[in-house]
Amino acid sequence: MLSIADSLFHLSDIRADSSLFSSETIDRLTNAEALYFYKDLGVNTVILARDARLSGSDILDTKCNILLSLGFDVILYQNPISTPFFYFACLNYIDAAGIMISASHNPKNYNGEKLIGPNLIPISSNYEKTGSLDKIRNYFESGCKIENPARKGKVIIKDLKDSYIEFAKNYIDNEGSYFKGSILFDFLSGSASVELLPYLTTFSSFSFKNFVPNGSFPQGDPNPIKRKITSFDEDYLIMFDGDGDRMDVISKDLKQIPPSAIFTLILPYISKKKGTVCLDPKASPLIIKYLNSNGYKTLTVPNGHSQIKRIMNDDKSIIAAVEESGHYYINIKYNDNIYATENIAIVLLALLKALENDSEKLSFLISLTNSYFREREWTYSFEDNEVRKAKLREITEIFLSLGYSKKDTLYDGTPLGSVILTKDTDNWVQVTLRASETELFIARFEVLAKVQEEGKKVKALIMDVLSK
Repeated sequence: MLSIADSLFHLSDIRADSSLFSSETIDRLTNAEALYFYKDLGVNTVILARDARLSGSDILDTKCNILLSLGFDVILYQNPISTPFFYFACLNYIDAAGIMISASHNPKNYNGEKLIGPNLIPISSNYEKTGSLDKIRNYFESGCKIENPARKGKVIIKDLKDSYIEFAKNYIDNEGSYFKGSILFDFLSGSASVELLPYLTTFSSFSFKNFVPNGSFPQGDPNPIKRKITSFDEDYLIMFDGDGDRMDVISKDLKQIPPSAIFTLILPYISKKKGTVCLDPKASPLIIKYLNSNGYKTLTVPNGHSQIKRIMNDDKSIIAAVEESGHYYINIKYNDNIYATENIAIVLLALLKALENDSEKLSFLISLTNSYFREREWTYSFEDNEVRKAKLREITEIFLSLGYSKKDTLYDGTPLGSVILTKDTDNWVQVTLRASETELFIARFEVLAKVQEEGKKVKALIMDVLSK
């Protein structure tokens, strides 16, 4: 049976069923985080925020009071905000630590935390520049805490919502106008609407649904990937996940435009220069080839925000990155420094420019993505991690026996976190598989293929192995 620490602590963040966040667990966890902030980071100010999840308000209230009692000043956001806006708040208090109470796109019964150190550095188990999430886990398991704090902290309220949108408007290329057509924005009852809706309502041709944050997610799962789209009247449908750090774009034919295609479309608005951009293992080789032919150097990176940000912080010349799950990353210049972060307002406003001014390029990218078969990433749940490990190994060995090549390391030899299996023939196929870092016993799969029948056969083969 898993310990409470095994259930809570993952590679990049803290995440579990909300029933595990008892008062005792929250107290123990917050004390461990506070000790890490104070002892290891030398920090005495914490930005504290939450998304719309129902358990978030109690967790926020408890954590705030504990941090104040331990001598921390708390920059507090009482009401739901998005994770990208939380990162923007951290950008404005670059010497502070941050705690975002969120389980992102996970089902409504989950909650968790994303932790940020000074200079917007993720606190995770694979990012040693600020120590590690492992240190917090050690403090949690041992019950360590700050003894006899010298002062009581104070609450600071600072609303930066207008600054968030203004920063995004000033950041993107100001040439050209915004999209004049119609878009339906579906916020899936998550928290992205809190910052984006006041600005988007200034466009008369835009419509909105599920825009009131509601942690019970009455219309369904807060993950756009799991939503079945049957119809809409507008030119495009744009959806955001529960905490607003994933963006999905659906075209009139009810097909998702892959995030790597959206990324390719908006790059010139994010940066005038051409340099290195990062894509996750599921990106289409056709998109990569197109980027290369247009002067960009491409780099395959692992899934997961902390791992991608580590790579981008290590190489400030990287422009931006994208995950096929709908996460977008930018090396943002702010006050003469560069920080790897997520800012969905910049991405969205760049898209609104590109939809209006680059329709030919968009049509080409859509035709490119429609030219191959894509079975978008799906999940499979196993009995335990050992069974998951054995099945992933078995699937890999089967494809290797069929003549596929394997890639599972980065450019520097470190683990990729995924296995990419490819068959480079006239009828090319790409299979990507990985163990989830945030959900227990879950694995994820995606298949791309030049020929639809071949792609369907490959998925059937994978499902046959999983079902036995």
